[in-house]
Amino acid sequence: DDDIFARSEKSWVTVGKTSDFATNVGSPILVGDTQLAVFNNAKRGEWYCTQQACPHKQALVLSEGIIGDADGVEKVACP
Repeated sequence: DDDIFARSEKSWVTVGKTSDFATNVGSPILVGDTQLAVFNNAKRGEWYCTQQACPHKQALVLSEGIIGDADGVEKVACP
């Protein structure tokens, strides 16, 4: 299996209450020394979390990006 995440250790971490996160925008959080971007996509009733680093410039700004979709697949556009 080539899925490296299937072999990784996973655990839930409480980072706040749902009311702590604005709807339809990203929120930056720090878990240990890892910066993450949490998105409460209320339009779809879904939550997403990803690294805070923009994959293009490696700037820690992805929580400022715009959430949307391309052909039904959720995406975050870099700011």
